[in-house]
Amino acid sequence: MDTARKFPRYVIIAICFLLCAVLSPAQATFQKHTYQTGLKPTSVVSEDFNQDGRKDFAIAVFDEGQVLIHYGNADATFGAGMPVNVCGFPQKIVSGDFNHDGLPDLATINFPRSEPTADCAIANQPTITVIYGRAGGPTTASFSVAIESPAIDLAVGDIDGNGFTDLAALMPDKTIKVIRFFSTTAHTQNTFTVSAPGPRAESFALGDFNGDGKADLVVGICCSDSNEAPPADFIYVMPGKGDGTFGAATATFTGDARELIRADINNDGKADFLAALQTCAGTDCNFSVKAFRNNGNNTFTALGVWAFEADNPYTFPRNLVVGDFTGDGRDDVALLATDQVFETGADYLFVVPQRSDGTFSARAKTLLGYDLGAKSLAWTKIAGTSSLADLVEGEQITNQFKALINTTDKTGGDNCYALESVTVNICKPVSGSSNPSLVRLQATASVFNRVYRFEVWEGSTKLFTARDTNLIDTNISLPAGTHTLTFSARNIDSTSKASKSVTFTGGAGTACSPPATNGIVVCSPLDGSTVSNPVSLKAYAKVSPAVYRFELWIDGVKQVTSRDSGTINSIINLPAGTHRFDFVAYNSTNTSRFTKTTRATVK
Repeated sequence: MDTARKFPRYVIIAICFLLCAVLSPAQATFQKHTYQTGLKPTSVVSEDFNQDGRKDFAIAVFDEGQVLIHYGNADATFGAGMPVNVCGFPQKIVSGDFNHDGLPDLATINFPRSEPTADCAIANQPTITVIYGRAGGPTTASFSVAIESPAIDLAVGDIDGNGFTDLAALMPDKTIKVIRFFSTTAHTQNTFTVSAPGPRAESFALGDFNGDGKADLVVGICCSDSNEAPPADFIYVMPGKGDGTFGAATATFTGDARELIRADINNDGKADFLAALQTCAGTDCNFSVKAFRNNGNNTFTALGVWAFEADNPYTFPRNLVVGDFTGDGRDDVALLATDQVFETGADYLFVVPQRSDGTFSARAKTLLGYDLGAKSLAWTKIAGTSSLADLVEGEQITNQFKALINTTDKTGGDNCYALESVTVNICKPVSGSSNPSLVRLQATASVFNRVYRFEVWEGSTKLFTARDTNLIDTNISLPAGTHTLTFSARNIDSTSKASKSVTFTGGAGTACSPPATNGIVVCSPLDGSTVSNPVSLKAYAKVSPAVYRFELWIDGVKQVTSRDSGTINSIINLPAGTHRFDFVAYNSTNTSRFTKTTRATVK
């Protein structure tokens, strides 16, 4: 078992990170919407499975032995998963049109069951399951085949050049199982072994990497042995012959490629590939992500996307996804990574923009949450959202997935991320700025062992409290004049604290105040109004004897909860169109409950 470096708590790269942030182009931001799915989701893909013009999600859920398809709705939400049983316990899922009927199909590699079932006659053997698409969405698995040992990776491509998408499964012993499709029902199988130094395979990808119109293989092989020549930690390229077989493996790049994906990163029509690499010396391991740009002459140029080295606070880059997330016409790289330095168990989404010269810029990060087990990520386009590329992310510990709606400001971005030291990063208001009556507060904090309370004070008056999060993003009304606000964060036992102040000018406060009697007053959005993103959410509630929960439901989905407080003061990005806002307040026994509904149009 590989042992990752236990990084120290200090970070020596903070200054570099800050400088990179200043120089970065538009930085991707996402709005998170969480849904339950089956037990232990391991992999996710996105296609329009029911052919209604909207993207859906297919999630392989290991403990259920199923693929769950969550169909997309027109209002940017997703329904409960529709199950399709597979032959075993699915570990990875891919999509492709295997029977060439114009509908998206699915395939999974599966860990074996100990006994046969009604849906799977194969027992005690790992399998590949193929699920053919249907006009209304797939309902049952089409066929399964046994493979020699549990597969670790699955790839799609036209291996024999007949126009049908084929499947290839990689085993750790460097064996590759190929399923070649010939018609709407016919397929054949063959197996071969990668002839390359090193005891095991880690990952692979299919693509026409040498430009001859035939599918080639890139394979990650490890692990180094001083008696081997060349060293075994290499990415090998195997040219396709166009008949379902491949030529000799050629060692092309050094590194233990834990993940490989095909992509046209610079949109020049040539197949490139990306790799998540690990380099270890003893028990210490460094990680990196690199893009390998195809030069068109059987050579590649390696481009650094991100180096996870030395005191870098994040590790285990995984689930590489390519897409234009910043809206500048160039593909960027999205990935998942885990926090090590702050010992929070935090999972982050990172997006690394591509510059106009083909190199990569400073990363922008989104905190997904704590102790999630974020293990899968896929590109998608969620109905009812902006034209930008969205993402879906699956979580093995919480058994949830997040639809990540892209809210990037293409004119320069607005990503307020936590810095790599114990500190507070105040993004809004800007020091010395003049602000309207409703002042946006946007800040992040970093402390050890997670942020327990993140508060905003003016003098001895506390204006806002965020609980169990390192982010404050809300609007607050202030009287006209000069204000100095202090943002203070601490962990649960106050052994790690951080604070920072900002001075600015605020406008006149809005004419909206708490109700004198039990009920709810909604200040924003007003009923029948037209508003712009980000939408200001402000309301007051009074409930006897005291407010226990004050919630805001938007289009039937709970978006904001204020605990033990009669104030909602927040902002949110919403798709264009008319939305329903239900403000609900109640006491601890639910014997006194009030609801106020407004409707507003987001332009």
